[in-house]
Amino acid sequence: MIKLAPFFVKHRIYFAFGLLIIAGLSVPGMFHLNITVDIQDYFLADDPAIASQEAYNRIFPGGDFVGVLVQGQDVFSTESLELLRLLGIRLEEALPESGEAASLATISGSLTGGVKVVFDGGRLESSPEEVEVWRKAVSASPMLNGLFFSSDYKEAWVILPLSGAAAEADIFETGEKAWDALEGIDAGDMVITPAGIPIFAYRKQVELMADLIRVLLFGAVAAVLLSSVILRSFRGVIGTLSVFVFSVITVLGGQGWAGVSVDNAFMAVPILLIMGVSIGYAVHVHRFFHIGLVAGETRIQAAVSALEHTLRPIFYTAVTTVAALLSFLFVNIKPIRWVGYTSALGILTAFLFSVLFFPAILVIGKQTGRNEGFKRKKLTEAIFKRVRSILEIHEKAVLLVFLLVTAISVVGILKLRVDFDAIKMMGTRLPHMQDQLRISDSKIGVGEYMNLVIVLPDGDFKSADSIMLMAELENRLLEIDGITRVRSVTGVLAELNSLLHGRRPEYSNLPGNPVSLEALVRLLDGVLPGERQNWLDNSYTQARFLVEISDFSSRKIERIIAQSEEAAADVFPAGSSAQFSGSTYLVALMNQYITHGLIRSVATALIIISLIMVLVFRSLRWGLIAMIPNVFPVLIAGAVLGFAGIPLEFVTMTVAPIILGLAVDDTIHFMSFLKEDMSGHHDYELSLQRSFNAVGTAITETTLILCITFLVFLVSRINSIRYMGVIAAVGMAAAYFADLLITPILVRFLTRRRS
Repeated sequence: MIKLAPFFVKHRIYFAFGLLIIAGLSVPGMFHLNITVDIQDYFLADDPAIASQEAYNRIFPGGDFVGVLVQGQDVFSTESLELLRLLGIRLEEALPESGEAASLATISGSLTGGVKVVFDGGRLESSPEEVEVWRKAVSASPMLNGLFFSSDYKEAWVILPLSGAAAEADIFETGEKAWDALEGIDAGDMVITPAGIPIFAYRKQVELMADLIRVLLFGAVAAVLLSSVILRSFRGVIGTLSVFVFSVITVLGGQGWAGVSVDNAFMAVPILLIMGVSIGYAVHVHRFFHIGLVAGETRIQAAVSALEHTLRPIFYTAVTTVAALLSFLFVNIKPIRWVGYTSALGILTAFLFSVLFFPAILVIGKQTGRNEGFKRKKLTEAIFKRVRSILEIHEKAVLLVFLLVTAISVVGILKLRVDFDAIKMMGTRLPHMQDQLRISDSKIGVGEYMNLVIVLPDGDFKSADSIMLMAELENRLLEIDGITRVRSVTGVLAELNSLLHGRRPEYSNLPGNPVSLEALVRLLDGVLPGERQNWLDNSYTQARFLVEISDFSSRKIERIIAQSEEAAADVFPAGSSAQFSGSTYLVALMNQYITHGLIRSVATALIIISLIMVLVFRSLRWGLIAMIPNVFPVLIAGAVLGFAGIPLEFVTMTVAPIILGLAVDDTIHFMSFLKEDMSGHHDYELSLQRSFNAVGTAITETTLILCITFLVFLVSRINSIRYMGVIAAVGMAAAYFADLLITPILVRFLTRRRS
């Protein structure tokens, strides 16, 4: 591979132009990237959960809505009712294909014994006395009280169910139309909170993109400052930034042309990873290029010399990092896979630009006699001399501390828990998360919910027995900790029963007479056909329950699902089945995918990187010894997560393989030089000194670069991105100290054994 260095430098113009052409063709592709935040896009196309969700949607179509939660002192006041009417009109105008919005201002007189309020356009015509009579009639409806408005009259909903073209349209387009229609409305003393999956999806997309831009801007500033301070060369800085920018454009632009879907919550991870690696590779190449210039070589000779020293180790570090990142393909979550293969492609692209394009930038210009800063060189030599002294005098103490910290880390890892909690993961810094919390904390709002479908292949939900079993299951579900409310067709039937009997209190529940109950079921299709279709399929063999949950924790939701399935099996006869669907259910499935995926990902990365290390050093002993200081930072990162109580989820689960893939880079550079130098004179202490002087500064600088790169994540407003940045920075720092303190001791032990 070293023999390729003169060839690469000799034909640098061709390689540079070829790479620039590829990057240029990729630029338009950047504008074709498909951005998505839909939870269903997290799953693979052949995932059984998606098939189950699609089957549910065919049986119970619709369900999506856009709406507004209105909160004030009295939602039955004239100002509130007129506001409710205005909000409904705005939504209807924005999405005319969906029909009429439902709210207190539009309640049919059939539900209130003929009593209703009258509007002239958006102005309330009914007198206060008439409104008060109507309030009492509405409050007597169990289907409206507590659902459309709160029992204390301080909260009310405006709901526009999506139908027709709006139900089939792009979810973000629908959300944008509804959001724009509601902006600028003067709510007076009341608080209005737009809601519905389309609105939250649109807002999440916009806010995450703004957060991504914020992180990348800080990352760009960090890249310029780092390369300027460390390289202290105009050509070096321009070349390094070019490697980073062109690598990102090539990879993301290529994906845009390929029609790849990207979740913008994850986009910063591969981009900043490519930035850190690009600067790291440039530091190694530039350092040996600088050494060549100091030795009196021409710029072209120095470029050849730099590649001869760095091509092989950079290649192997790229391969090991790519191997660790591709282990994400074992996780059945599409964004995690995207992070894996996108980062891997980015690392390979950065490698190509670093060895083929970067030298072409360095050789430009006149020959100058450059001298390395005397003070800087003396300082670094003094620091590494002190490190060697510590290793000689306190070898046993260093090993003891290493083993103690490792043992403590194992304890911390045992405290790790897999848990996707939207609030803990996203945090509350983003406005749409603040609104989501406001809705879930309200009296009539819904935080998380699942659809539970009971299938009776040999039964019939027209029968009184089946309806009573549904009521029994509702009561059993409400006994489960974490379930706040359960709705089904039984509530609609109870409402119909109350309405038919003039709202008399004794008829507010299901009739006890089986004949009367079955008559209500038959009547339902004629009186409220839409309600029947919401809860029972056309064959009356499948019934839907809406299960509302108070918690956002996927671990707790998993428990609720298990207990609900057990309750359904107890209540309904053998042969029936219980099937869950909905985004909350899909999130709960993520726990299993993350757990199994993380184990397979880390195990695969360990095995592949171990094999690569053995091949790199052409020795089983050297290869296995090289893995010890690289497993250590993974343990440290896991311990920090465990002791801090930070759960493993989509983003934090990526930390371990990333650290493993990056930590091995410095080990390869350090041990490669040490092993090669020892092969010449077999003097370990002299080789250790020469290794520290030759590559010690470079690995210090690359570690500093990666740590600062990851700490840039702290400017994000998303909790999990911030956690990832801190944990990855801690892991890289641990890897650095392990390389400096543990690797030399292990190599010394190996050389003693061989002697």
